[in-house]
Amino acid sequence: MARAKEPTYAPGERTLHPDDTGSDVKAAQAALGVKQTGVFDEDTAAAVKRLQRLHGVPQQGTVGPATWPLLLGARVEHAPVGPFQPTQS
Repeated sequence: MARAKEPTYAPGERTLHPDDTGSDVKAAQAALGVKQTGVFDEDTAAAVKRLQRLHGVPQQGTVGPATWPLLLGARVEHAPVGPFQPTQS
């Protein structure tokens, strides 16, 4: 039996939760700098929480209306994936 085709979502079109799959999950993973599996796994959730903590967003571990703009914005390329290290100006 053929597998049903997974729906395709544009980044930011839905809120991502652990165990979600899809091209939007891969896009979020790419922005977070984690392995792009297309599955919202523990590593993805941990990276989301770090990004949320860094930007003062509630650390829910999901990618919703408050987090998608961080991932889609220019600052995401430089978001740390490890412990936060403040820079000196």
